[in-house]
Amino acid sequence: MLLSKSFSRFTLQRQHVVYAMLVLCGLLFGCSEGEPQSRIDIAYSDNFLELANGNRIHYYDEGNPHGKTILLIHGYPSSAYLYRYIIQDLCSTEDTEFRCVAMTHVGFGKSSCPGDGGEVGPLYLVAQLQVFIEKMDLGDMALVIHDWGGPIGAAAGMRISDRVSHLLVLNTILTPPWEGSMDWVMDFMRVYVSQPTPLLEKVYPSLVRVAMQALTSVSLSDQSLAAYSSPFEGEAGKCRTHATLNLFSKARQDGRLFEEIEEGITQRWAGNPALLVWGNEDPLLGIDSDPDSFARIQALLPQAEARVINGGNHFLQEDRPGEIAGEIKRFLKDESSNRY
Repeated sequence: MLLSKSFSRFTLQRQHVVYAMLVLCGLLFGCSEGEPQSRIDIAYSDNFLELANGNRIHYYDEGNPHGKTILLIHGYPSSAYLYRYIIQDLCSTEDTEFRCVAMTHVGFGKSSCPGDGGEVGPLYLVAQLQVFIEKMDLGDMALVIHDWGGPIGAAAGMRISDRVSHLLVLNTILTPPWEGSMDWVMDFMRVYVSQPTPLLEKVYPSLVRVAMQALTSVSLSDQSLAAYSSPFEGEAGKCRTHATLNLFSKARQDGRLFEEIEEGITQRWAGNPALLVWGNEDPLLGIDSDPDSFARIQALLPQAEARVINGGNHFLQEDRPGEIAGEIKRFLKDESSNRY
């Protein structure tokens, strides 16, 4: 009976936390004063790659099929859609110098979600990304990584390092997040959010909408917010809710992912050109808000150039896509960056 009462109190506490998150997120969303998006939303052809295990990975493939490949990797809780404006600037026609491939992780966006999502975790997504790259036969590519796509993309890229020529890193972490200033985020997500309840499953699309807006400086349109939140709606959305939150609940369990990065990055990518593009208004991983994480990445990639994007929040692809595309283009065309 005592155990039952304790469990009930814990469940009630978690429900209170979810309600508190909704109130806080509502306040953040309601108080957003960013300028509206200046670009018209873009729709690209949806492509899907069938894997042997039954997973279907959604991706965009635009630009010159024979151009320099740029593989764009997203993080939590977004999708390939995050890179739509950067694709527009780099790969709008087949006459461009580049081929832009933006994939969506399994359990996210328009990609499939296996079972109830419980199988998905950081290392699982590394393996699926590696299979995607190999099956698409992508080579001599520039790898662009962001958020949770940072450690996932870096680990997958190192496993097939002969296919990667350039590395471009946007606001992310490449060392254990529980050892730095992100430890409170990891603990909060692990204790209160990592095990979805019916209530959390119901409100999760709203939380995604608000999280995307709170970490973006421009005011996102309803259409853009819906593109991020709609995959988490309905019965299929429950699987994706579980899958995406497993990035946090399984982070320590899959901790060897970060060991793999720290042990291998200097050995396999020491000679590869690298570029850090950082949004300075990111409250989670900004240079001012979290200088330690940025310093750790610089230590792992001492050869990397660094470019600060003024006005760029965590989702700087929404805030300053033109500047990011310009930095990518400059970096890849710079003769000095092609010594590998």
